[in-house]
Amino acid sequence: MLVAVAGGSLLVAVCVYLILNQRFQFVERGWVGIGRDEPAHPAPGWEVFRYYVPLAAWGPLVIATAVDYGRRATALEHRNSGDR
Repeated sequence: MLVAVAGGSLLVAVCVYLILNQRFQFVERGWVGIGRDEPAHPAPGWEVFRYYVPLAAWGPLVIATAVDYGRRATALEHRNSGDR
């Protein structure tokens, strides 16, 4: 459960960074990886973010699922320990 919560939190952090970077331009140009002579590409506009909406929703969904699983597993352990 802890790994899933950490992974979901990481996804949330990445999405928040991407949204804030798009708004406030913390990093104007990312690493190109081709060479220094490569021209700078313009930053994508807000219309591109509609493709990332599922990614933005994935982190909170993973966290909610992991927490619910942990809650149910703990309740099952307590119920089974009372049967002995």
